[in-house]
Amino acid sequence: MGISFEFRMVESLQDFHRTGEYLHGQDLGYPRYHGWVDKTIHDIASGKKRAIIGLSNGIIVGNIVYRMNGDVPGLVDVRNMRIHPALRNRYFAKFMHKQVEIEAKNAGQYGLICDVREDRPDLARFMIGSLGYSQLFNQPINLYEEGKRDIVLVKFFKETVEESKGIIHLAKNKLFTAGQNLINMPENLSLAA
Repeated sequence: MGISFEFRMVESLQDFHRTGEYLHGQDLGYPRYHGWVDKTIHDIASGKKRAIIGLSNGIIVGNIVYRMNGDVPGLVDVRNMRIHPALRNRYFAKFMHKQVEIEAKNAGQYGLICDVREDRPDLARFMIGSLGYSQLFNQPINLYEEGKRDIVLVKFFKETVEESKGIIHLAKNKLFTAGQNLINMPENLSLAA
């Protein structure tokens, strides 16, 4: 098979449909995942979320979904990033992620925020080691369901201490609000050093 890679924003009706099929086939056991996919495709179509897809010979093999105006002002919310196992280690994720970073910087955002399941240390290491994220809290927290803890990660573009402190505290406060789906918040939770 020849090499023919393409990356593009999800904008056409055909891409909405194909991206939905791809995401539905990538369930990693999150609760209400398929409902999330349906809502996400609707949100991409309406402009609330954006997505980039990676294709190999015309077949979707990777994606990144993000919200420019996420829950924490100043931070772009990276919601989903997947690469087909057969095409990993080809810098697809890094390339798509870099496009989101550039868009976020150009829009005046301070950084990115995402979460990774605690039982995916390989992914957490990749996000920290290859993409430059750091852990927001000193320990994982339950974001989506009882018994499944998530590591909250942030990556800042603007490096002034005061700006970062302000955004970190906004993120922490936002996650602590009653409107969030946090379960059994640890009493000793603090910002990671």
